[in-house]
Amino acid sequence: MLNNKFSDFVAYFRQVALEHLVLNDFIHGTTADIMGKGRSDLKYPLLWLETPSLKIKTNEAGHTEGTRSFAFIILWNVHKDEATPEQIDQVWELTEAIALDVLTRMKQDNKKRLFKFDPGEVSLDPISTLFIDNDYGWRVELNLEKYLNLCYDPTKWAASGAAVT
Repeated sequence: MLNNKFSDFVAYFRQVALEHLVLNDFIHGTTADIMGKGRSDLKYPLLWLETPSLKIKTNEAGHTEGTRSFAFIILWNVHKDEATPEQIDQVWELTEAIALDVLTRMKQDNKKRLFKFDPGEVSLDPISTLFIDNDYGWRVELNLEKYLNLCYDPTKWAASGAAVT
């Protein structure tokens, strides 16, 4: 993430999904957006990036930082009628391993100062039969911090000269 812009945030995770050797798809959006998609168009396993929130704060040095709180989900579709409990357990294990792979990549990118990321504040929660078509996987909640440019740009404002009261 070069900047703390929404498009850079999405592009980072799109690139992570593209470069991972097991992931086959990337989607992003709210739960309603994803549920509205044609489920058959998705290629599993996939990384689903939920739309983040952005909290703005000033650090000790007086610089503005933006913290994006969000989750990503690693999903795999299982035909439950055809799958044995052992096969479902294997999907749990594989999707957890992929989620941890993504966190490992983020830890490496944190060392490159692409963002601030504390793996000690991450939580992984299991997801099962998320939709009617038996998606299983892990939902990973975390925060990323990055400098946020909040410099006033007079070119984005009309020069009325009148004070607002």
